[in-house]
Amino acid sequence: MEDLGSPNGVFLNGQRVESRVPLADGDVIEMGRSLLRFQAAVEETPPPPRLLASRNRPLARPALLPPKSRWSPRPRSLPACPSLAANGG
Repeated sequence: MEDLGSPNGVFLNGQRVESRVPLADGDVIEMGRSLLRFQAAVEETPPPPRLLASRNRPLARPALLPPKSRWSPRPRSLPACPSLAANGG
């Protein structure tokens, strides 16, 4: 992080930033009246692709998507609420 000549300056953990400095997880950045807490990215290893047992190759579509036959572009009507119908609403 570095201050590019702002009139009020930039502060990192209460110290004015005079030159380029690296950020660490939890650092507090102060710009004017704003305080920001830096959160470093967490590196996660991606899960291995799911394989078809018989052909040993990735599945054609992600496992989270429903089969295409279940998707309907038409909105479904909701059943009437018995308590609202009884109260005239």
